[in-house]
Amino acid sequence: MNPILLKPEADHRSQLVVLGRPAGNLASKDYASRQTRLWGTVTSALDTLSSQYDVVVIEGAGSPAEINLIEGDVTESRGLLDNAMGCRFEAYEIHIGQTIPTGTGTFPVSPAISVRIKSGIDPDGVIGYLSGDGWILGTYTHGMLGNTQLRRTILGNVTRNKCGTLGLGEDSFSQTHDYNKLADHVRASIDMSSILESMGLKSNNDR
Repeated sequence: MNPILLKPEADHRSQLVVLGRPAGNLASKDYASRQTRLWGTVTSALDTLSSQYDVVVIEGAGSPAEINLIEGDVTESRGLLDNAMGCRFEAYEIHIGQTIPTGTGTFPVSPAISVRIKSGIDPDGVIGYLSGDGWILGTYTHGMLGNTQLRRTILGNVTRNKCGTLGLGEDSFSQTHDYNKLADHVRASIDMSSILESMGLKSNNDR
């Protein structure tokens, strides 16, 4: 769940949802004036997650229909990303606006993931940052953990940090296979014929 969510309702106007509960409707200019107050909600949510879980990965919010496929490249090698330097992956990037880290205060961060272009790493294409201690990763990329090498490297770093040396089991992740399993489960659990009929459509079985 996003601690702060904006649900567009009309041009330049959105519903504000705070911790899963509607908190009014705002014009774009009104939201800008409330960002400082809402920041406390974001940091509180992060503190809660950090106290409950060993690893926190923050992804930008977006819709699967807004796919912007990119090639990413890991540019850091510490903490979660130890031994991951240079690992390339395909994912999609969804965000509006620009993240400008201060690099100071109680939560310094450093660039950790960048967009790769034909000539190499895009110096202006930072899409992921790593916390000062190396154990919190924030990124705009969705699906990067579909890369087996990167996923297993991150999991290995977590287990070594928390448990010492610990071997990982077989990794048989397949996005297509898992999506098909999900589709089969949904199809078996709901009455698709009735849903399609209510929409004025015919199921494949009726054709």
